[in-house]
Amino acid sequence: MSTAEDKLAILEVMTSYFFALDALADPSALLSHYTPDAVWECYNHGEKEPALRFDSREQIEQVIAMESATPNPVLLRHHQCGVLFREVTGSTAVTRTKVMVTAQRPDDPAPRVRNTATCEGHWRKGTDGWKLAKWTIFRDPAA
Repeated sequence: MSTAEDKLAILEVMTSYFFALDALADPSALLSHYTPDAVWECYNHGEKEPALRFDSREQIEQVIAMESATPNPVLLRHHQCGVLFREVTGSTAVTRTKVMVTAQRPDDPAPRVRNTATCEGHWRKGTDGWKLAKWTIFRDPAA
């Protein structure tokens, strides 16, 4: 597979990830985007230590299950806008992606920006395609 084909495949998996994240109706679909040893972490603006960190796919699975079990009337949408490939090899890749999250309650006339961030993805290619080995969110300051 060429570098261009790998990049396209990663972009497709990333887009699928955000669709699954927005839906949360199928936790296994979201979890399928992670490697077995995946790490997920989130840094608040200017912080040196993560505000949240999950060190295994099992921890990520527990959080996804809790979030999907709680009915939420707020419609969230994750908008990826700009992906940079910092590194691409035949089996690994590193991406940086700008993300804007909008939220809309049933009585809201339009979505509002909930937050923005830069996300760094460390990807690994296996027999079943590209998966996230590490997903790090660097939140922007609150508006």
